[in-house]
Amino acid sequence: MDLPIKLNFYRKIELYYVLKDFNKRRCDSKAWSGEKDILKWASSEHHHLGSPINTVHVRENILKDQKYDNFPDDANKPMENLITRGFATGTPDELFFSKDGLLMADVIFDIDDGKGWRYGFWYYLIWVLVICGAVIAIGSAINIILSPLLGWLIGSDS
Repeated sequence: MDLPIKLNFYRKIELYYVLKDFNKRRCDSKAWSGEKDILKWASSEHHHLGSPINTVHVRENILKDQKYDNFPDDANKPMENLITRGFATGTPDELFFSKDGLLMADVIFDIDDGKGWRYGFWYYLIWVLVICGAVIAIGSAINIILSPLLGWLIGSDS
């Protein structure tokens, strides 16, 4: 059965808030900038995701590209961080990207393209719907509990 909205979308909303938190706390960190650069590169340029990359691969493919000007000198640190955060598996000498890593890269691209607002919109819309559903459920439960009691009280007055 296919869902109308894929579960990846909900995971991307969660990753959006993880990214916002990382950006807020580590805005000047070269390691975090390097992690984002590696994820973006993997999503757009690493054509065989079953093949691992290593620090040499990162230096040859990412550091030579001028658009990654904030990349740290040591590629090991961001690669180790990707593993620790769950965005990749393996070691810096043999790094494989996880599904969360590729989804995070999609979120980073969306933010860079000015589409990040939609994650916040859906996040708050989902919470509004959850709260409304809870209020309706509580109101219905109170109605079910109090209806017989009120009927008995009103019926005993006559």
